[in-house]
Amino acid sequence: MVIDAKSGQQLVQYITSKLDYLLESRPTAVDLSNAIALLKTSSHEILTKSAASDDAQLISNIRENFITVAEKILEDDHATNKAIGRYGAEYLRRLQRPSSLRTEDDQLRFYTTSPPDTQGAPDQTYRKFSVLTHCNTGYTSLLLSSSQLHKD
Repeated sequence: MVIDAKSGQQLVQYITSKLDYLLESRPTAVDLSNAIALLKTSSHEILTKSAASDDAQLISNIRENFITVAEKILEDDHATNKAIGRYGAEYLRRLQRPSSLRTEDDQLRFYTTSPPDTQGAPDQTYRKFSVLTHCNTGYTSLLLSSSQLHKD
């Protein structure tokens, strides 16, 4: 969709209305709310503090700034999620303690070895565990924790 804004003010009003609409769809999403607030604030700052000589330059500055801020938000969010995954993997590793097999049925509940390059010894048996997450944030954290566990 091409935005035919004739002035920086029109573009910022358009951006603000679309961000408000997006926020209405997920009113309890804290990270989304924070990102929207940052995008709106940065767009307003460019509008009020820009030294652009004409509307075309001002509109270009607002667009470029919006993209830059959005990309930084994405980068920061990805780094945060990777850290959550790393911490989650460390926590899950600490839960996976060695155990001994007592019956043949125990084969279903235990691993006979730990994954390569983890804290486990190859001659040990480790208890299987399940992880139940709550809400879509859990999916991101679990996915990254699982990825980190697999890498390790």
